[in-house]
Amino acid sequence: MLAMQQTNWWERLATYGWNFVPQTIEQRERVRRSRVNAWIILGLMVLVVILAGMIGVDIGTLVAIVSFVCSLAIAFFLNRAGLVYWTGAILVISFTVAVVLGIILPGALATDDLPAFDLLVIPLIIAGTALPRAFSFLVMAMNSGIIILLYFLLPHTSDLMVDVTSYPSLTVAIITFLGRPIALYVVVAFVEFLWVGSTDRAIRRADQAEALAELERRYADQINRNAMRNNRLLTLTRERRLSSNLVCVSPSASMGMSPMSYCLRDIPILPTRYASIVCCAQLRAKRRTHRSVRNR
Repeated sequence: MLAMQQTNWWERLATYGWNFVPQTIEQRERVRRSRVNAWIILGLMVLVVILAGMIGVDIGTLVAIVSFVCSLAIAFFLNRAGLVYWTGAILVISFTVAVVLGIILPGALATDDLPAFDLLVIPLIIAGTALPRAFSFLVMAMNSGIIILLYFLLPHTSDLMVDVTSYPSLTVAIITFLGRPIALYVVVAFVEFLWVGSTDRAIRRADQAEALAELERRYADQINRNAMRNNRLLTLTRERRLSSNLVCVSPSASMGMSPMSYCLRDIPILPTRYASIVCCAQLRAKRRTHRSVRNR
């Protein structure tokens, strides 16, 4: 109930596991990744709204944004269903595809398209956050291959060709245009790999400590329940022993006693070692009383 009160409206709408307390480490990790994915989806939605005002008449950007919005909707429902890794994969692929579509749909690679290569660092960051950290290097290699293919396969516009000829050689121009984004991918991937690994270890230690505390609490509760059950059994055993020591006496008519029974069920419940003493004392007192009445 406390976990439900601490979640806000967006987490209740877009995350998995907000309405129950996770019991295992795997469930805690899934809930944590689901919350991270939900905030990534919200941030990308805000980015789409910002870019929507910059569309103008660019058909390539319009198609890229529409396809990206559809992918965000799919990722939203997958994240709500608890498929956190599929959600992360769709976010990475959809953002990459949106950037690539915005570059290739105009039909040629222009100088203004080169800064778009830097945008591919965003799916690299998403991959390190929403997927296992080893995927950072996979996305780094994928992004590097994509920009190399785009540069060599797409036709170049006149302004890009002018920029290329302004360098001493074609090799220097290629290294200048492609070396910067590839170096950015490599640096981000290595830093993200180390940072995410340290964070995962800290979270794992915290989860293990919490799980150990929960096991200790359950063990203490089990001991208390066993002690209470043993006390009830001991009390029941004592009462049965006491009831077995309660004797009903019916003096015979040959002793000159009126046929009446003396039942000791009215004796207060006492410990077993005192019950027999009390029974014998009361029997002797009643026998003396009947003897004195008969002698008279």
